[in-house]
Amino acid sequence: MEQNQSKKNRNQEEEMVGVDRISNLPDHVIHHILFFLPTKDIICTSIVSKRWVHLFATFPIIDLNEEWYLNFDVPSCRERFLDSMRLTLLRRSMMHLDTLQICTVLLHDNLLDFLLDRFIALAMRGNVRVLDLEFATKRHTIPEEECNACYVLPRIIFSAGSCLVCLMVEGCIFKVYNAMNFQSLKTLSMVNTHIRDEMLMEMICCCPSIESLTLERCHGLKTIRVFNGKLEHLRIRSCRELEAFEMDVPSLQSFKYKASRYLVGQIEILGFKTTSNSSFSSLTTFVLTHVKMTAEIFQHMISSFPQLVIITLKFCEIVKRPKIVFAKLKKFMVEDCNFRDKVDIMAPDLEYLTYVDNLRGCTFIPSNIDVGFRALKTLSLEGHIELSDESLQFVCSYCHLLEHLSLRFCSGLKYIKICNYSLKSLLLEECGNVEDCNIDAPILLFFKYVGPLLEFSYVNVSNVLDTKLHLRPNHRDNYQPFELRNLLWKFNQARVITLICKLVKVHIFT
Repeated sequence: MEQNQSKKNRNQEEEMVGVDRISNLPDHVIHHILFFLPTKDIICTSIVSKRWVHLFATFPIIDLNEEWYLNFDVPSCRERFLDSMRLTLLRRSMMHLDTLQICTVLLHDNLLDFLLDRFIALAMRGNVRVLDLEFATKRHTIPEEECNACYVLPRIIFSAGSCLVCLMVEGCIFKVYNAMNFQSLKTLSMVNTHIRDEMLMEMICCCPSIESLTLERCHGLKTIRVFNGKLEHLRIRSCRELEAFEMDVPSLQSFKYKASRYLVGQIEILGFKTTSNSSFSSLTTFVLTHVKMTAEIFQHMISSFPQLVIITLKFCEIVKRPKIVFAKLKKFMVEDCNFRDKVDIMAPDLEYLTYVDNLRGCTFIPSNIDVGFRALKTLSLEGHIELSDESLQFVCSYCHLLEHLSLRFCSGLKYIKICNYSLKSLLLEECGNVEDCNIDAPILLFFKYVGPLLEFSYVNVSNVLDTKLHLRPNHRDNYQPFELRNLLWKFNQARVITLICKLVKVHIFT
């Protein structure tokens, strides 16, 4: 009996060896598996059986990338890529297509343009939802004189784009298109393209459902005019000719503008216009990078953002004295900005402030600090900031909610006095002119010091403190044992003390 049962199991196992279990899976499961394969491998599966021909023909994504053939020489690379495009056109229908992605790494030619036009036309007639086109160009940006050498987007994208949800294009040219239909478009991204002000404005007006707009390295734009009630995220980067903005975007939540870092000091915003007081009524995040403007334009710009919660300024130059006044601002980050004068901050709900200045000294502490920083929880200062001992003491005294304080390379400090009963984390790093430090923070949990041996005249911290002392050599070669002993004795309440001392001669003591 047992022999018959084992023989039966053996026969079942032998039968299962020849079973094609993958082919027996439902279409949607196999499509999910194919999603993780490149298109060139998906094409190969179509020769397995008639069912796999059907699976390939109904797969909702086409991804054609010329980078897959770069291991061949240039003529072979282009020819193999064109062959894959022809094979795809022959073997599958565009009626079930959801996403079309095409990427080239070699410059376009007439044969490629012909196949591209055919691919895009069939995809648009099949109601494709996502169109991602990335074409190689001679330069990082497309100048006027090289427009004829770039791929021109076909008219059918604009006339038959009612089903498009996402349109992303790179390295191509926009011509004047009379009839445009983007009723369902939510995401529009244009990178390294040539487009005029009027064309962009008309295109956005034809996108009543757009939520995200990205313009990067777009040539031909001087004034960006955006009038749309649904747009939520706007990202502009390295548009070298851009000078002004005219916008009415009441639903906008995030606005990020970055000029070209290679032209810092030359990209200047000359104008900023809004059509009503509610043009930016929903904006909460504002980021500026590598931009120059006057304090008047800056004030007019930020005064149009009543709901602003986060401001980030990087490598900006603002002429004259800027004034930051926000009732709801919670996070303010500044990095290597040239303000030419003092900065006034009035933000009673500000919780996070980080200021990095490696260019020149700048004073930013407001005179009425008890009102301006009353909700501050995190303060990080780094660089050549004109921060006096008195200003730091005021900050620590009036910011009753302060939990994290970081001071790095602040050369203006000499006698540090920190008295705060809510402080939990403290970092002092390479503040070279400091001679004495007084710390009164009874619930401090973490303290790190980096620099030469420093006199701590008073230390009152918690008994669970984690202390890291990283001592670097000073004008002397060594520290005396009693100096290190006195330093450690100041932190005898700490739970953990980590001492790193890079010296020519090491003294070991108990």
